[in-house]
Amino acid sequence: MRIFCCLWLYVIAFLVSCSTDNGGIVTPPNSNEPKDCTAGYAKVDYTFARKVNNALGKGINFGNGFEGNCPNNSVEPSGGWDNCWGNAIKQEYFSLIKAAGFQSVRLPVRWNTRALDEAPYTINPSFMARVKEVVSQAIAAGFPVIINIHHYDALWTATGEAMTKERAKFVELWRQIAEEFKGYSNDSLVFELLNEPRGNIKPTQLNQMAAEVWPVIRATNPGRVIMINPSDWGHFTKMLTVIVPGNDNLVILSGHYYFPHEFTHQGQSNGQLTYYPTGISWGTAAERAKLKNEVEGMADKLACRFPDINGGSVPINIGEFGTTTIGPQESRVEYHKALLQSMNKYNMSWHYWCLTGCGFDVYDKKSGWNQAILNSLIPEAK
Repeated sequence: MRIFCCLWLYVIAFLVSCSTDNGGIVTPPNSNEPKDCTAGYAKVDYTFARKVNNALGKGINFGNGFEGNCPNNSVEPSGGWDNCWGNAIKQEYFSLIKAAGFQSVRLPVRWNTRALDEAPYTINPSFMARVKEVVSQAIAAGFPVIINIHHYDALWTATGEAMTKERAKFVELWRQIAEEFKGYSNDSLVFELLNEPRGNIKPTQLNQMAAEVWPVIRATNPGRVIMINPSDWGHFTKMLTVIVPGNDNLVILSGHYYFPHEFTHQGQSNGQLTYYPTGISWGTAAERAKLKNEVEGMADKLACRFPDINGGSVPINIGEFGTTTIGPQESRVEYHKALLQSMNKYNMSWHYWCLTGCGFDVYDKKSGWNQAILNSLIPEAK
């Protein structure tokens, strides 16, 4: 009898040790139940931002236009403010890309050199007017538009007092841009904070700058979708470093994907040196697997870090990708197709770099569309 009682007490003690405060049995550590990767992160309703991202869809960059650097940035060059690099934006381009099947336009803009160097850092009115003219033309043609701050070179190298000044200028530039464009509908225009932050703009600095400029933009554009490009040249694989101020739901995260650079940038030059040799192909099983794992792997991680209250994740955009015209055409086609397969799987919007005059052209001003490249982006394009 004593042995039975002891055994019974042992069983009771074991059950108590394996129970929760409310009597439920604790799941053993080796349970096969999936772990909720969103635990600890705020679930946000991205419904409107996703609607805008879907409208952006298949987009094109109008590169080497407004972000061009003029010999004298305070004087409008011959052919207009978007012609510093001889690649002015023509109104006829909008009907051209509409017929091809593109759905939106990303408009890179170099603002800082077209503004005063001292507070209040006033933007040249004629430059602002020309940017607004092109944005209005695009919207009238049926394209939602992204405008950004592009090539803010002074930020990358600034330190100390110079960095403090450039960061203040960054905020004031956005104050003026936000004021000028506040009348545009929220579903037709997106603000992208800063293109390819790098150098001395590390993740910490970028997140601080976003927190500083966010209320400035929201003061005049409370319903505008804002796009954030991460540090380290905006690499798509760095988007987990972004902190969205206040868990704002009107946001799209945007990364750039040019990997491997040896292939995508082959033969490109800055006028002094050639970055990569030519004749490099792409398309091995290992290369395809790497692309798929990087793009889809990051998309899965973003769904954990930035979960949508309705399921899924923060809207995702690839704001730049492309291949140099010098690269083997067959490889270019296969690369674009592989990348689009992964982007489409996660309903990402995207913007090819770029239409024309940039070394990655899908359209030649003399000969027209490169049909094979166009069809690698939009298969149904005629």
